[in-house]
Amino acid sequence: MCRFGNSEDEYIYVRATLASSTLIRCKVPQYTKPDVLNVEVTINGESYTNDNKTYGYFDPFVLDANPKLLAVDGSTLVQIKGLGFVDSGQCKAGYDNRTSALTCGGGVCSKTATFVDKNTLNTTSFPQSEVRYSSGGGVNWDPMYIDALVWGDQFTQN
Repeated sequence: MCRFGNSEDEYIYVRATLASSTLIRCKVPQYTKPDVLNVEVTINGESYTNDNKTYGYFDPFVLDANPKLLAVDGSTLVQIKGLGFVDSGQCKAGYDNRTSALTCGGGVCSKTATFVDKNTLNTTSFPQSEVRYSSGGGVNWDPMYIDALVWGDQFTQN
């Protein structure tokens, strides 16, 4: 059996199947809110693992990002406001332009974001000299949009 949850009154139990001598599989249960839950396994129905394994339910939705103007040297601390943020240790902020794809320093325009609370993430901006359209031209003063993602997830479309 697999147990998802952080307290006895909130546990969700799911039947597990033995896939091999070292692998147990269980289906992830439906859960209605963004959260990170502990995942524990039992063989005998009494003793559960306690190895700090977790599963995160994420549904980030960006409402706003401030400040609106970023320093050209990439030193701006950007605060992202929204809903559905969880402290996964894997949050990122994605910079994009709705009309054309961007690259930053030759790669994807994403940076690590720090979880502050369920409505706030902090990140930093890119130096303007590193932000380019995929066609090669510089972004200069064109607008950029900021989205939130969790490692392995896709950027939100807000």
